[in-house]
Amino acid sequence: MAGVPAVREHILDRFMNGQPRVAIMHGGDDHPPNVGSKETIRRMIRQVWANGGIPFEVSHSAPCEELSYGTEGMNYALLARNFCTATLAGLIEAHGYDAAILFGVCDKMMVGSLRALIEADLAHQRRKARPLFAMLIPSIIGREIHVSEEDRRKFEPLRHRLIETERAELDRLFHGPMKPHVYAQVKALLDRCFHRRIVQEGEKDDLERSIARCASVPGANCAASEASMAHRMILASFGLVPRKFDIAVKPPTDEHLAEVVRRLIQAVHKRERRMSVASLTRYNLTNAAAVWSATGGHPAWLLHLTYLADAVGKKLSLSDISKK
Repeated sequence: MAGVPAVREHILDRFMNGQPRVAIMHGGDDHPPNVGSKETIRRMIRQVWANGGIPFEVSHSAPCEELSYGTEGMNYALLARNFCTATLAGLIEAHGYDAAILFGVCDKMMVGSLRALIEADLAHQRRKARPLFAMLIPSIIGREIHVSEEDRRKFEPLRHRLIETERAELDRLFHGPMKPHVYAQVKALLDRCFHRRIVQEGEKDDLERSIARCASVPGANCAASEASMAHRMILASFGLVPRKFDIAVKPPTDEHLAEVVRRLIQAVHKRERRMSVASLTRYNLTNAAAVWSATGGHPAWLLHLTYLADAVGKKLSLSDISKK
């Protein structure tokens, strides 16, 4: 258990006394929305232990769809949601977790994990076991950064060798903030140029280094994208995101983390079925559909909402989807 002193006897006592088992779920170190969250995750683990729970750190990554643009494996990124559900549902059931705190902002990872939690919760309730409770903690929004004039000038020799459409593509990419998908597209352009002998390997490496330096900033810079804002608002509409955590530009305080953990462990002890992850999702699904419509109707969420509705056995009507 990361961040918790290895006191074997205390851990065994809590196991034998049936203290809540809380899974702290997050992406791996290579998962873009997880960048900058490691210390917050460790503080959350310590808060679970301090409040009488048994924390388990669960790391799993979903392939980033934006980073995989232009690669051979990009089609697998679209299946990430279902992969998350399949792996986590079995894991939760096998380990008997009572609650989960999920960090992230990637829609496929969060929705896939949410469905896994719902399925495990319903399985618990069918056999009269403790309901499963959850909190979703969206990633911290990292600051946006643009390509500096100095780095732009490094691309000028290459720019003059490109055809007109590629020059326009490069200008478009440099016009906005350096998100992970922008870095991936610039790298794909450089790879194409290398294979066509437009750029030498040494020059290509220098240019990639410049772009990587721009994209590597503290915090999850992809968490500030337009799509991420929609994901945050829709996830919050399910009632699973604590107050002050939906849009965070700096790490939460220990007091805020402690409040989240206390509420979660209290719900486990009281067995509040109406607050379980499946119950909250079922009650708030129509609300989430209305928020989806009001925030512009992100196309991926049309599939996500029906995916979650199927998990809780609820049908979404056209009137639910079109509400504003």
